[in-house]
Amino acid sequence: MEQNYQAYMLRVWKERTEHTEITTPIRLSLENTKTGTRIGFTDLDRLIQYLHEQMSIGNGGISFT
Repeated sequence: MEQNYQAYMLRVWKERTEHTEITTPIRLSLENTKTGTRIGFTDLDRLIQYLHEQMSIGNGGISFT
């Protein structure tokens, strides 16, 4: 029986800059724990958009593409 879930490892870090007065950008990545596939994101909105795209609501539940 196939499990109907996805598991990801989330990594969050700040990029290093030489200039301390510049805001350091945040970077994020998701790694699929089953496949090992890693996807990088430059902001939280894009990460959330990706997760929404991976999920589809239907038949009273969540199915993953």
